[in-house]
Amino acid sequence: MPDNLILIHGDGHTWVALDYRDTKENPSVHYFDLELEEDFKLADSFGEFLSKLYTDESDDLEGIDAEDFKIAYISPDDPEAITREEAESILNKNSDSELHKITYYPIQSNEDLKWLLSKIKDSSTRADSDTGIELASALESIISYHESLIFDHEETTLLVQEIVSILEKLNDSDVDILLSQIKDFL
Repeated sequence: MPDNLILIHGDGHTWVALDYRDTKENPSVHYFDLELEEDFKLADSFGEFLSKLYTDESDDLEGIDAEDFKIAYISPDDPEAITREEAESILNKNSDSELHKITYYPIQSNEDLKWLLSKIKDSSTRADSDTGIELASALESIISYHESLIFDHEETTLLVQEIVSILEKLNDSDVDILLSQIKDFL
């Protein structure tokens, strides 16, 4: 990310930010996609950006069930599913380019979840900023998939809290944004 930005919203890979690179007041608003290395100006000022926001009140969404938009669970027979051994290998390598794949590990029981969270915790102790972003992003996805399974069990809730605590020590603003979203679940 360039210097002199104030992040408004993002997920670790994409961001909307106030851009102070060329000014000290009335910054433009930009969209950044870190993976695609894109920088797109959304508006010349924050006021203009706000004026472009609206609530979609069209009837196009009538009859659509919110359940249709939930994150899909990955089953063991899914072609993208990974095995326990593959998940462990990915977490042991701690490669920021592969860590997103741990979300393709099919969790079928609380024991599967505890195992994965324990491995994420171990990986977190070796994380740098880049791997921290990927681990936090993957953890957020896993929580979204299995929120009730995590928070119905004290042990898994504690593992999530420990992972958050470890990743907070990175003192990375991008990681911290993801961790704040995870804390909203806690």
